[in-house]
Amino acid sequence: MKPLSWPLFILLLAVAAIFEIRTTPDLPPLVASHFDYANQANGFMSRDGYLRFMLIMTVGLPLGLVTLLAAMYSRAPYLKIPNAEYWLNPARMAQTRERLTTHTVWLGCLLVTSMAYVHWMLVDANHVQPPLLSSSAFKIGAALFLGGIAVWMAAFALMFSVRSR
Repeated sequence: MKPLSWPLFILLLAVAAIFEIRTTPDLPPLVASHFDYANQANGFMSRDGYLRFMLIMTVGLPLGLVTLLAAMYSRAPYLKIPNAEYWLNPARMAQTRERLTTHTVWLGCLLVTSMAYVHWMLVDANHVQPPLLSSSAFKIGAALFLGGIAVWMAAFALMFSVRSR
């Protein structure tokens, strides 16, 4: 059975790109893109520059990370994982590489989703004058991202802590 992670990752990349491309024209010509501790805008970009930057961060970065790590996992002679003597046994190496790649794709899904959320927050912030970032939306997004990273790390440890499944 093929893992769900790859189709979901590709779908998220496409949806996020479309979301950013369709919502950026509604932004002002000079987009507030950076905010200080008081949630006040203190950095600006052109709308076109903002769109290019967000597409790189939302699509390019996760896609590049997943591609690079998947390539590394497919060729690395040694991988530092829990219970390495078990999981790096030649009889299990293909399964181990598949698990690592799939787990990396889940990280890519988290990154795409998080960056699309950042874009949504910035679109919302730029709809008021002067631009103002929502403190509660930022805190919720940060908590969800950190929680997602914690779950991702725990899943990695659990995935390789068990000797056989």
